[in-house]
Amino acid sequence: MGLVITALTVAIALARDSVVGMFHSSMRHANRAAAVLMLIMGLYVAWYGIFSLRVRSDPGTGAGPVDWVERWSSDATRFVSEVGAARLGIYLLGAVAAMVSVSVLVTSLRREP
Repeated sequence: MGLVITALTVAIALARDSVVGMFHSSMRHANRAAAVLMLIMGLYVAWYGIFSLRVRSDPGTGAGPVDWVERWSSDATRFVSEVGAARLGIYLLGAVAAMVSVSVLVTSLRREP
């Protein structure tokens, strides 16, 4: 979501109505996707709460999604450690710059007669 807001801010600064209109119409989809993600995260937090209560009474209880998320978290941590935080930041900055460049290019192509 932060990436969308950053791209929208830069597009407002660099372009006019067409890019802003495009982002405005796509925000409806972004809001729906954010709602689905919030629902999934809420279900996970509820599952984790139930899991932590069950572990108190039976330490051998299976974790279900908790194991998956812990595995994903350790994989992500390992990836950032291997790649390096600075290098990963540069890659993400390049991705944002590419998105802004494409949006400016599309805007300039639409304005030409």
